[in-house]
Amino acid sequence: MNIEEQYLLFINSLTLLGQEWKEKAKDSSKDLITHYNLIKNIPKEFSGIEGIQFWNDKYGYPEVEYEFNKKVSSK
Repeated sequence: MNIEEQYLLFINSLTLLGQEWKEKAKDSSKDLITHYNLIKNIPKEFSGIEGIQFWNDKYGYPEVEYEFNKKVSSK
C-alpha cells in the first residue's frame, strides 16, 4: 500500500465501522494493524489530519515498527 492508503487505513480504524482493526487479534495480544505492521511506511512528518498522529498513544499505534524509527546502518 502507498502512504496515502496506509493513512486512510489508520483513519478508518478510528471510526465506528473500522474499530475491528483496533480489536485484539485472535492469537495475539496486539491489534491487527500493530500485529501486521500495516502502517509502518507512513513518514512521521506526513501531514494528514492535524492533531491526529498515527504513532501516539491516544489515537494511534505506538507499537508498530515504523520505518522512521529504524536506524540507517552505514557500511
